[in-house]
Amino acid sequence: KQPERFYAWLVGLSLGFSGLFFLYGRAGAAGEDRVRSVMIARRVSNGLYDVEGWSAVATGLTGGEHAFAVPGSGQLYGGTESYGQNAMLIRDGQMTVDVSAYSTQKVAFRTRVEMPDIPLRLDSISGDPLQMQSKSGQIVIDPSYKAPIYAAVIVIDNHIYEYTGKTGELKPTDSWGQSMPDWISPYSLQNAKRVQWRTSLLGWLFDTRTSDDIYTEAFVSTVGNGFSVGPTVFPDAFALPNGYARVMLYTDLPKELQLSGDFPDQEGRMLYVTDVLLSGAK
Repeated sequence: KQPERFYAWLVGLSLGFSGLFFLYGRAGAAGEDRVRSVMIARRVSNGLYDVEGWSAVATGLTGGEHAFAVPGSGQLYGGTESYGQNAMLIRDGQMTVDVSAYSTQKVAFRTRVEMPDIPLRLDSISGDPLQMQSKSGQIVIDPSYKAPIYAAVIVIDNHIYEYTGKTGELKPTDSWGQSMPDWISPYSLQNAKRVQWRTSLLGWLFDTRTSDDIYTEAFVSTVGNGFSVGPTVFPDAFALPNGYARVMLYTDLPKELQLSGDFPDQEGRMLYVTDVLLSGAK
């Protein structure tokens, strides 16, 4: 009915997908011998997740051959071919790259990982439009989960609802009930301008953001990628089982998703994606 909204969403997702490499590359380039990552963990069943990730692998004074591997099974790796990138050798689930000192290798990957579920439930969230408009519900995180929640959204019938709160009970924000295209399209324009500025010489030299700033800035594009199986958008990616909402929590990267190998200094964010039964649904 409103195809321009769909295309606005599509453009926003495409910009966000390509922007993730730039954003996390910038986070990695600021340090030495370290990995900065963002990963999307989609729950398949209890304790089992399909994981898609992007990492900036940065070396300091020590160049040469570095080896690392993502956890899990069935790992698939990829890398960019832009200026300054290096040839990669992939064997037996491990990646080896010969890098010069003070350089950053950008890597994308997919894998399937076993890790603990985040215990959560929806309290007084039925999905009914009138009930959602009242903002009476909340996302309840079990106290056993100690990591902070930096951002959270629920998607119901292609409408997105934002929640806030570090731990425990996450409550509604002022950004409420927008369609996915309306929510993401303003970001797509802002992101295009940011990337254009920050890839310029002056933008690169005078970029004073911290890693936390970059992770926060990339949240929207990470959510966009949480609905796709890659850079191509499929309509059925938005389909949810009847009576369910898609919950996305932006939290710290757990130890189960850290890369193994020659880079002990690691940090990052995980977008935890799971479908949760709505209150009152059967």
